[in-house]
Amino acid sequence: MTSARYYDTLGRLLGERVPVPLQIPPLGTHEIFVELNDASGGSGANFVIKWDAAEPVSPPLVESLHANMDGGKAVIFMNMTFITVATIGYGEIIDMSRC
Repeated sequence: MTSARYYDTLGRLLGERVPVPLQIPPLGTHEIFVELNDASGGSGANFVIKWDAAEPVSPPLVESLHANMDGGKAVIFMNMTFITVATIGYGEIIDMSRC
C-alpha cells in the first residue's frame, strides 16, 4: 500500500494515513482506525487507497467496518470497496464509507 488518503464529505483532503509505503503480505491485514469522536470527515467521508506491486497480482480486498456500541446496544455495518483505476501491478481503490 502506497497511500491511504482520507477525505471529508465535500471531497476535501483531511490527511494521509499511510505516510510511508508498506508491504502487506498475502492474506495480511492493515488497519486504519478512525476514532468514534472524530467527526472531521462528516457523514460521507472516504478513503482513497493506492497500491503497487512488482509483478501482476490480484487487486487487494479492502473492507470497512463501522461499529457503534452504546448502552448495551450495537450498530455495526460493513462495506466492500470497488476499483476505480487498475493496470497491471497498480491500482486505486476508493472506499465509499467512513471506516
